[in-house]
Amino acid sequence: MRIIKTNFYTLIFKAVSNKKAQIILPAVMIVPIILLSVYLLFETTKLSRAKIRSQFALDSAAAAELTAASNYLNATAYVNGAFPYRIFKEYFTDEKHMIAPDMSYAGGGGTPAPKSVFEFFYKAGAIPAPPGGENARDPAPDAAEWVFKHERDTDEIEGQSAQADWDNSEEPKATGTYNLTLREMVKSHYPYIITEDVAIGEYNKDHGVKEEDVQGLSWLRLYMTIYIILEDIYNKQKKVYESIVNTSELFRKAYYLNAGDAVCKKAECGREGAKVLQSFVMATEGLYIKEIFFNFRDARGHGNIMTEDPTKLSDLGVDRLFQLAFLSSNSRSKIRELYRGVSIKQTFPAPSNYFNVNLNAGRVKPYNHVRAALQCAKGESNNCIWPNPTSKYQVRLFP
Repeated sequence: MRIIKTNFYTLIFKAVSNKKAQIILPAVMIVPIILLSVYLLFETTKLSRAKIRSQFALDSAAAAELTAASNYLNATAYVNGAFPYRIFKEYFTDEKHMIAPDMSYAGGGGTPAPKSVFEFFYKAGAIPAPPGGENARDPAPDAAEWVFKHERDTDEIEGQSAQADWDNSEEPKATGTYNLTLREMVKSHYPYIITEDVAIGEYNKDHGVKEEDVQGLSWLRLYMTIYIILEDIYNKQKKVYESIVNTSELFRKAYYLNAGDAVCKKAECGREGAKVLQSFVMATEGLYIKEIFFNFRDARGHGNIMTEDPTKLSDLGVDRLFQLAFLSSNSRSKIRELYRGVSIKQTFPAPSNYFNVNLNAGRVKPYNHVRAALQCAKGESNNCIWPNPTSKYQVRLFP
């Protein structure tokens, strides 16, 4: 036994002492390790490539879905404030729409200056505008928040409501009758109105009033027309948004186009992530008025002030008149959560590998993750729809 051990040790010693053996023995041990490392690197690269492609698909799908929400909310905010303000200011403040003062008017501390039609509507609270109305600076594009307010109506008419009350609530209510022009301003100026059955030429000949001073019902008609158009824009934007998000088709198609058939079948792509965002569909509601006060001077009555009983809009051909839109109570809760970001997970199939280890068979399957946020500049409330509508929602993605 001792002889065998001695011979074994002798052989080992001779082999280690041999210079050729010093190269061959480590090579025999290292080469398999190197080959194994190469295979592992190759298989890891395959898995990483599949994960990166799926991660890009998930990021693109989440961004596409929330961009649809961002576009809708920004459009709604624009319809609520900046859009009507720009229309009325650009159309109703030129020289053609300046109303001459009544030189015999003694109220308010002397003869008033000419007023634009914009001021008539703004002072009555009929349109939103930056504080200061016609003379206010337009909201700066880079401002964090655009301030749009309804002027507090100073007329005191029993049963009248004020549009300014809407500015203090995220869920405004339209109750009562709303003024479109102030009686006091009508007293001090000449906003003439005549009925359609009196021809302008005949009226001018009989009463000596300039044609440009005879407004007809154009003010009221144009005001209603503008808000009917704004309602149409709002409703169409809402319809497009709902058609996109109700089936999460945009998310699933975006995921499929970037992931491809190697990751999922077209009909099944992106269902997990889409299900998460399905819980964050934004819902808005419109605010409508049904009765108005409209003060004017009756040109046929030698300029007498006319304040009729509240006018039902149904008598003017419309059942109600759109004024603004706001987020529903449930959506205000969702939009606050979206400010912090919502976690979206989406599994993907791992490719086969050289070692025949099935990575898809475990309880926890390979998945990607993204935290998607929809944010505006109002911080945690994240409500830039109303009040102070500001079209500045943007999508942000986090790992």
